[in-house]
Amino acid sequence: NNCVLKCRQYAKVIDRKVRELCVESIIKPLDMPAEEIRQGNYTAIIISGGPQSVYGDEAPKYDPKTFELGIPILGICYGMQLVNHLFKGKVEKGGTREDGQFDIELDTTSSLFSGLRRKSTVLLTHGDSVTEVAPGFRSIARSPAGICAAIEDAKRKIYCVQFHPEVDLSLDGIVMLKNYLLNIAGFKGDFTPLCREEEAIKEIREQVGSRSPA
Repeated sequence: NNCVLKCRQYAKVIDRKVRELCVESIIKPLDMPAEEIRQGNYTAIIISGGPQSVYGDEAPKYDPKTFELGIPILGICYGMQLVNHLFKGKVEKGGTREDGQFDIELDTTSSLFSGLRRKSTVLLTHGDSVTEVAPGFRSIARSPAGICAAIEDAKRKIYCVQFHPEVDLSLDGIVMLKNYLLNIAGFKGDFTPLCREEEAIKEIREQVGSRSPA
């Protein structure tokens, strides 16, 4: 079972953090078709993006049917704005950018923040903000400026954060990723380098065959 990373920004960093939690991951483009995800039997999705605005002409393309697959999704930074925009919430350019470390307030009743205190230091880097949470979602974190910093639809297992849990400047980020991958998505956390080696050997044998040399 894999976690598919549909990323443009921080893809390698997210990939490394996921693997540190002993979960296999694979990086794919943001516009990967939903049918390909379904056929790949992926267990979870992480979506990150870039500096573009979801309402801009240069916004990265994506397949909206991805969100109908019933697979747990974690949206990071642009990923949160994308999810909120897709589900009919509002994303707007605010008067204040948030760049740097901030102590945000968490709603610890959310499974994403299980085991954490109500205050957490995170890295925020955004100009656009969620100004109206999409129907079916609720706000589960706020920045010191009162800006929505995370949302969830627990029923559909869609969780989104405006900050970057994959970087060390987000002090509790690894706990949040662990909560998502193990508690929400249901990974066992038992993928090791040996598993990767065995899988690579299996793929090679399937491609070239296991015939002995003449």
